[in-house]
Amino acid sequence: MIALTLPAPAQREDPGTWFQLVPDCSQILAFFEEAASIPADQATFIARYGSFDNSSDVTRLVAAIADIASAAAAFGSPASLKAALVTNPSLLTSNTPPSEIYARIVWLCSQIQTTASTVSFTLDSLALQLQPRSGDAAHRAMLLDQLFNGNAGLVKAALQTATQVSDLRNKLAAFGPRLQADQQSIAATSLANDANQQIGALQGALTRASAQLAEMHKKATGWNPLDRPKPEALAQLQDDLNSRTKLLAARKQFTHDLGDFFPLANNALTAFIDMDSRLALLQDSLTGVASELSEITRISNKDQLSDITWLSKALGLPARITFWKAVTAASQQFMQTSLTSNS
Repeated sequence: MIALTLPAPAQREDPGTWFQLVPDCSQILAFFEEAASIPADQATFIARYGSFDNSSDVTRLVAAIADIASAAAAFGSPASLKAALVTNPSLLTSNTPPSEIYARIVWLCSQIQTTASTVSFTLDSLALQLQPRSGDAAHRAMLLDQLFNGNAGLVKAALQTATQVSDLRNKLAAFGPRLQADQQSIAATSLANDANQQIGALQGALTRASAQLAEMHKKATGWNPLDRPKPEALAQLQDDLNSRTKLLAARKQFTHDLGDFFPLANNALTAFIDMDSRLALLQDSLTGVASELSEITRISNKDQLSDITWLSKALGLPARITFWKAVTAASQQFMQTSLTSNS
């Protein structure tokens, strides 16, 4: 009898330690939420933060924010998925993946769960399927071949799901470079530095103007009419104080809104890389199990394929079953939190 031990699937250790999409999605969604606090059109931007001397930098920053908003819309969120499910309750059970990326991730996890649970269940039931009472060795080998290579077999299911994972990875691939370019475009502007410098200058000017206004009010109520300031001068100083106070508040709002932008952008970029790595491991595991199951039926004889003891050893069934059960559980975990994990 031929001794055969097939290669282990990629990352045989518990997929629960690496197939974790919730943290990645949370980082991405947190960044999009932060970016959404900054106006994506120039008129609203100036109305909120005031005008800047470097108008070209304003145009550049607003264009980058608008592009991030467009990327966020394409990515989607738990909220947009909930809304889509109201109008299309079968969105996540359709054979066609949703257009929004977040919904597509949830849809894919449903596909992964189905395939992984089918693989683990089928492998776990081989002892029952290959009982001697199921037929002679040739018949049992034929049954195994159908389970692995038939139209509804594990090989076809695993390869189909691997293709779906690959398709999602291709969709995700454009987000990282796009968001990195937007981040770099914003970082190249001088607006944040200008705002911080103006905040310091305005605070000093307001302190002096407030003191001057208080002194003028004191003189206005003093005993010497010749020392009293003109009402127009008081009004002018008050208007100037109000204008600077408003600009200071606008600049502080700008630095506040931009405060967490870059750290969260870096987190999101890392999350896209990590998510692709997780999906790549899963894709390799799916193509790997398909290749292994196909290969074992190709190179083994009917006596081997009908012998559950030999087959269990050749496939490393206990560990393999545990692996795919863990993939099922990880997929379920993401799906269970998919409508609530927005941060």
